[in-house]
Parts: sequence; C-alpha cells; structure tokens
Amino acid sequence: MVKLNILAGGDIAFIASYLFDSVGQTLTLIQQNPSGQNPSWIERSVVNPSVLYAVNEVEAGAVQSFTIFDNGTLSGAISSISTGGNGPAHVFASPDGEVSAMNFGGGNGVIVTMQNNGSIFGTSTPITFPVVGSSGVSHPHETIQVDNELLVPDLGGDTIWRLVPDQSGTFSIGGEITQPTGSGPRHAAVFDNFLVTVHELSSTITSQLIPPLGQNSSDLISNLSIVPVDQAALPGASFAAAEVLIPPPNQVFNSTLVYASNRNTGTGIDTRGDSIAVLSLASDGTLQIVNQFFTGLQQVRGMQFGGPDNRFLVASGVVGNGGVMVFERVGQGDQFVQVANNTDIPNLTSFVWV
Repeated sequence: MVKLNILAGGDIAFIASYLFDSVGQTLTLIQQNPSGQNPSWIERSVVNPSVLYAVNEVEAGAVQSFTIFDNGTLSGAISSISTGGNGPAHVFASPDGEVSAMNFGGGNGVIVTMQNNGSIFGTSTPITFPVVGSSGVSHPHETIQVDNELLVPDLGGDTIWRLVPDQSGTFSIGGEITQPTGSGPRHAAVFDNFLVTVHELSSTITSQLIPPLGQNSSDLISNLSIVPVDQAALPGASFAAAEVLIPPPNQVFNSTLVYASNRNTGTGIDTRGDSIAVLSLASDGTLQIVNQFFTGLQQVRGMQFGGPDNRFLVASGVVGNGGVMVFERVGQGDQFVQVANNTDIPNLTSFVWV
C-alpha cells in the first residue's frame, strides 16, 4: 500500500494538503493551510525536507517558509521576505541552501541565503535583468541549477540568463543562452548537459547543448511544436506551453523521457482536455514526440512526479472544474492512466510530494 501526502499551491490564500492512496485510488483533501495570497508556486527545501517555500504571486511579491508536519499539513508561516518586485511565479531551493524567486512582472528577482537550517530568510541579493530582444520587456519565469550556475528563462527577452557566483558566493549575471526570436522561453530542464526548454509563445520545445560560459549561443538540436496535430487547427484555440519535466530513468522506467504540458488558453476547447506531450530524448540530444496524453484538465500550469520510481504524476488545470488528478505511468512510461481525482478545489498550479 502506498499512501503519500501532496501539497498544492494556487491562486488562493492557502496551501492545500492531500492524502493519496494508490491502492484505494483515492485523493482526499485533509487541510487548507493558511498562507499569504496566491501561493502559486511551492518548493521543498533540499537541505531540510521539513521546510516548504511558497511565493506570493502578487504585485508586492514575497516568499514564505513553512514547516511540513509528518501528516502532510503545514505550520503557519515561519519567515517571509520580499522578492523586490511584481508577480514572482516560481521559487527554487538550491542544494547549496539558497532560495531564489524571479518576478515575472518586474524583470528582476532575488537570491536569498537561508538561516536556521533553511527555515529563516537571511541576506537577499537583488538581480535585475537587462531588456533584450524586440519585446521591450523582461519576464524572468523560473530558476534551475546546473553545477554552480543558476539558469533563468526570460520569456520576454527570448533568452536564458546565466547567474554565476563570485568567490564570496554572491550571484550576478555572467552570460546568457539566446533562444529563438519570439519563442518566449518559460521553463527548462537539463539532462546530460542538454538544455531542454519549453517556449510559451510558440508552444515549442527545443534541445541544445549548454555552451561554455562566455559563449552566448548554442545550435538547436531539436525545435518541435508540442501542440497535438488534431488540435492545431481547432477553431478558437490558442496554445501556450507551460511545464517541462525530465524524471531520472530508473529500473522500472529506464528510458529518458521528457514531459511537456500544453495549455489551450483560447475559446475553442477540446472535450479531452489539454495534453501532456511525451518525448524521447536520444543520446545525441534529439527530441521526438512519442505520445500525446489528454488529461481532461484545462490549462495545466504545473505538474509533478512522485511516489516509488516516480510512478505517479499529479496535475491540475487553472480553469475549469477538473480539480486535482493523479495519473500513473504505465508501459515504458509513455502512457498514463488516471487513478485518483479530487474536485474540492477546482484549480491549482503547483505541487510537492511529501
């Protein structure tokens, strides 16, 4: 029997706690934990797994910390710090102990050192991104870590910024990796030095090698649309790619697969819901779509793998009444079946398995 807790954030004033029972195939809402407004992205501390971080995606953006209890519920906010800008849409907790949050609406962000075993926010280093490209705005969306660098996709700037630490550990912009003009890089993942990026404005996914620091471009190995062929011409549809995940291969699912969520933000709605594109990632970095899994959800913004062998995927839509769904990977990991659903809260945006 597998019973696991799931925490979920969204455009609400609380963080939801769920209990997932894989044998009974149930997903039960057990608590609504009060938080600041719009905890749209949540992340677990790497150095102290009993600590959770959550952004407040509002005009005066902030990040909060919480204690995760053994039953999957949360304490009240332990600590809070300003992100120095508008609309932080993502928070990242590094293995080195820093926490970073980038302001999608402000073109800036912060990297924060942590105290008290990761629960108390300490010194904050502000980062402001230049305006590059033709859009005239900077929209930093996410932070991921590669070795000692932090990479920040900038949806407005069509680039991925490279933040590097100096000898004191203070981060600053050390370069960039330019992306296709007008593509709108949103989220990225790295596997074997291949950078895989989903682009919101073009609804594409690309792969490329991470270039040496100081070299600001790298040829694209793959550049594919992730919109299902039979939805591309759907009247009134408008697609905006959202999330990309590359779970590490394991003994059960031993292929390197990439999962990218489509969001149909238009008026022409497919009754099957929006899809998650499943792609193979070859040893040379080539991507190939192997399946389009229709979720029954509308506009999946965030999703997360969890459970033994990363067997389960939890997701929700930001519109509609689909609630939270848990799917199980089957076959080679390129297929899914729905195993649980809870509609108590119709729309959520990010998840953490605990």
